Amino acid sequence: MCRSITVQPLTLEIARLAGKIEGEETAKGVVIVLPDLLIDATALHLGHSVATLNVRNFPGLSVVRL
Repeated sequence: MCRSITVQPLTLEIARLAGKIEGEETAKGVVIVLPDLLIDATALHLGHSVATLNVRNFPGLSVVRL
């Protein structure tokens, strides 16, 4: 399975975007765990959607509801 999945590196740009998202959501009283923040920021950075049951943790993304 690992051979068929592209692993995206965590870049400084993605980390900064995750921090921005965290700050915006914290200001609204929403806490998002770090792994979800990194998934969110990476998907936003790459222009990807996320398939999830937890839509709340992925603000600003095109989310495919499972």
